[in-house]
Amino acid sequence: MISTKIFTILAVVAGVLAQDPLSCYDNFGNRDVAACARFIDDFCDTLTPNIYRPRDNGQRCYVVNGHKCDFTVFNTNNGGSPIRASTPNCKTVLRAAANRCPTGGRGKINPSAPFLFAIDPNDGDCSTDF
Repeated sequence: MISTKIFTILAVVAGVLAQDPLSCYDNFGNRDVAACARFIDDFCDTLTPNIYRPRDNGQRCYVVNGHKCDFTVFNTNNGGSPIRASTPNCKTVLRAAANRCPTGGRGKINPSAPFLFAIDPNDGDCSTDF
């Protein structure tokens, strides 16, 4: 009886974790996402009003403390009409990544949402490719 309860609890926890639409980057070095968080509002306010075709993206790079902060919005749909990303969803996902992922991350507002948002602190400056 106890083993059945434990199995049920583990299955529920695994199901919740599998639905987490946020993935942290496994970067090394001193790339601190906290320094990039100040640009979340500007990025989302500027790029989410654009219309994105399926599999299209928008990117912006910011420089802070001698490092760069790469931001991306990506329409993960494989087909369909071009659509706009949600500014509130963008801010929510990127703030969650900044709070939970010390070296940056990417995610969606929910697993079935069409847009993926990413915040990625890196060495270098914005003249280098993403």
